[in-house]
Amino acid sequence: MSKDHFLSVALNPTLQRTIIIDRFQEDEVNRTNEVYFDVAGKGVNTSRVLSQLGESVWQFTHTGGKFRDIFVEMARADGVEIRDVRLGCELRMCYTLINRSSGTATEIAEEARPVPEGSDETVFESYLELLSRSHTVIFSGSRARGFRGDIYTRMIEAAKTEGSEVILDIRGDDLSRAIPLGPDIIKPNFFEFAQTFFPDYVKNHDIGEHDDVEELYTMVGHKLLELEESGIIAVLTRGKRPTIYPAKGKIEEIPPEIIANPVNAIGSGDAFTAGFASARFNGESLEGAIRKGHECGRKNTLQIRPGTLR
Repeated sequence: MSKDHFLSVALNPTLQRTIIIDRFQEDEVNRTNEVYFDVAGKGVNTSRVLSQLGESVWQFTHTGGKFRDIFVEMARADGVEIRDVRLGCELRMCYTLINRSSGTATEIAEEARPVPEGSDETVFESYLELLSRSHTVIFSGSRARGFRGDIYTRMIEAAKTEGSEVILDIRGDDLSRAIPLGPDIIKPNFFEFAQTFFPDYVKNHDIGEHDDVEELYTMVGHKLLELEESGIIAVLTRGKRPTIYPAKGKIEEIPPEIIANPVNAIGSGDAFTAGFASARFNGESLEGAIRKGHECGRKNTLQIRPGTLR
C-alpha cells in the first residue's frame, strides 16, 4: 500500500471566533460587525495550509458534542479532510480579539473538555488504520485532558516503526518523552523549547516569550547541537527574530521577512510547520524548507482568519 498522505495529529480540536474592533475599550460595551467563525487549532491550521499547498492530508482528532458536524463540514469546505473518533465531549472554543487601533491580536483559549476514561485505546486503534498510508506524521499542540501521558509517545513509536517521517510541534512533557524515540524534526518555538528543557532557568529568571536573553540562547544552542548528534533536528522559530537550527555542529540563523502591517499572526507558526513539511517532502534542503516555512508564516499574518494562506 502506497504512502500518499500527510497525517496531522492533534488531540485538542478547536473552533475559533475572530473578532475585529476598531478601538477596544475595557469595561465598556464594544460593538462590531466583523466576526469570523472557523475551524482552527494547531493541527487544523497545519492541515489547511498543507492542503492549500496542494498536499494530500488527513487531520486526525477526536470530536463530539453539538458542534461536531459543523466542525467536520467547515473543515471539508476549507479542504481539510477530518478523520475523527467520536468521544462525545464538546469541542472547545477559542477567541481572537483584533484591536485595529493598537494593532494587537489577543487570544483567549478555552481549556479542552476532558475525554471519557478509556479513550486512549479507541483513538490509538483508529490512528493505526491511517498510519500505513502516511509518509509524514505531524503532531501539533497539547492533548485534551483525560488522555494518558503516553498517548503521543505510543503514536510516535508506531510511526517510527512504520517508517514515516515524524515532525513534532509539541512541548513540555509530551516533547521530553518523545526525544528518546528519535523523531526526525522537532519544531516548537524558541520559548516553548526553553520551557521544556530549561524550565527552572526560565522560571527563576522570569523570562517571557519575547525576551531576548543571551545566556539562554547559548544554553538552547548547546541543546540543539546535542540533539543533532543523536540524529534529531530542532528548528526553532523566534517570531521576528531569526529562526535557528543546527547544521554540522554549528548553530545557523535564517531571518524571516519583516511584515510592516501584519493583520493576524495567530496560526503563523502552524503555517510555518506546513510549509516546512511540504518542502521537505518535496526534496528541499533544510535551509530551503525553513525559507518555505517563513513564506507561509508571512502569508498567514496578512490574513484575518487563522492558519491560511488566502
